[in-house]
This record gives sequence, C-alpha cells and structure tokens, in this order.
Amino acid sequence: MPMEMEEIKRKKEEENIEAEKAKKIRDKYNKEAHEWSKRRDELNARARELIDEATQHKNKRDEYNQKVREAKEEREKWNRRVSELGEELSRLRKERMPADGKRRLRDLRRDLRRLERQQETAVLKPAEEKALIEKIRRVNAEIKELESKMEEDEEIRKVLTELREAKDKAEEAHALVEKYARLAQDEHELMSKLYDEGRRIRREADEAQEKFIQAKIAADEAHQKHIDHLRLVHDYDKILFGLRKKDREERKARAEEEVKKRSDEILEKFKKGEKLSTEDLLKLQKAGLI
Repeated sequence: MPMEMEEIKRKKEEENIEAEKAKKIRDKYNKEAHEWSKRRDELNARARELIDEATQHKNKRDEYNQKVREAKEEREKWNRRVSELGEELSRLRKERMPADGKRRLRDLRRDLRRLERQQETAVLKPAEEKALIEKIRRVNAEIKELESKMEEDEEIRKVLTELREAKDKAEEAHALVEKYARLAQDEHELMSKLYDEGRRIRREADEAQEKFIQAKIAADEAHQKHIDHLRLVHDYDKILFGLRKKDREERKARAEEEVKKRSDEILEKFKKGEKLSTEDLLKLQKAGLI
C-alpha cells in the first residue's frame, strides 16, 4: 500500500506541475490576446476617424462640383447672350455703317490679321520688326476710330454696352468654374489620401484581429490543458483518500482481529480456571465478553 500511494502522489505532483505550466502558457497568451485586442480597437478607431474625415472632404468636393455645374450653366447662359448680342451688333453695323466704311473696316481687319501673322512667323531685323509693330499700332488705332464712330449710334452703343456686360458676366462665371473646380480637386485629393490611409490602417486592424484570434485560441487550448491536469489532480486526491480510508479500515480490522484473538485466549484461560490479571479482565471487558 505505501508504495502504491507514493506512486500516486508522484503522479499527482507531476500533474500539478503540468497544470501550472499550462496556466503560465494560458496567462501568456491571454496577455497577448489583450494587447492585440487593444491594438485592434485603437487601429479601428483611427481608421473610423480617417474615413469620417475623408467623408467630410467628399461632401465638400460634391458641394464644389455642384457649384461648378451651376457656374457652367451661368457661363453658358452669358456666352449665349454674348453670341446673340454679337450677331445683333454685326447686323446693326451692317445696317448703319456706310458701304465704304464697311469695306474700310473689313480691309483694316484683314490687314491686321496679315500683319499679326507676319509678326509671329517672319524673321525680322530689329528695325523691320519696329516698323511692323508701328503698322499694327496704326491699323488698330484706325479700326478703333471707325468702331468709335459707330458707337455714336445710340442703338449700337446700347448693344455694345450690353455685350461688354455679358462678356464680363461670362468671364466672372468662368472664373468661378475654375475656382470651384480647383477647390473640388483639392478636396478630392485630400479625400483619396485619407481613404487610402484609412484602408491601410483597416488592414492593420484586420491583421491585429487575426493575431488576437490566434492568441485567444492558444490561450483556450492551454486553459483546457490546465483544467484537464487539475481534474487528474483531483482524481488522484480521490484515489489517495480512498486508499487512506481502506488502509485505516484494514488496520482497524487487524486490530479488532488481534483483540478478538487475545480475548479468546484469555477466555480460554478463564475456562480452564487459570487466574486472570487485571489487564486480562480489562481486555475481556473491552471485547464485550464480561
């Protein structure tokens, strides 16, 4: 019995050691899982911040694009008006200007185009270029003079005023188109950059989640081993308790058997008429025989 109990005690101690090892491994992986969980949550929070910020820039971009569309419509409206007024001005000039004036203005404009092409394409000496520039200046001055005379006509002057105003409005609208298009592009670039960064961080968060799952699985496996070893420890405790109980019962039975045997011997002496000692009488009394 003692050898059997010692073997069980040894096995119990081995299981205790293994249970402690499994517990340490479980605690290690639980700590890692906690760290990865914290890292994942931080990354997800940062990704959400970036996506929210990117969405704000997207909304601004869409607002600017809407302003671009509105400014384009406004520009097209004034460009159509410019075209209408230009046609109206040409009609009035044709109607109001004398035939020789029309021919003169047409010839001057043709000459101006020819001189400007010559200035752009020809290789001239400084003196020649200076003379050419002077010719262009004179032709321009004559054209403006003729046009100024035309503006003395009240109706032509009115159309010209409206035409200039329409051109100004068209240019203002065009400037707004360029302004809002530039702002929309800036917002789009910021949005794209933030979305890209948000997606990159989201991928890091997904990787942290994978590491969290791996650590959690390892911790759960180690925890199960810890429980299994503790269960064996408890089983060995039960076995030891049973063995001790059995050992006590066997010792008690042997003691009782010894008492009975000794009592029987004393009783036999008594039957033979031999003198019994006080100790003998006490043993018989203890055995319930007297």
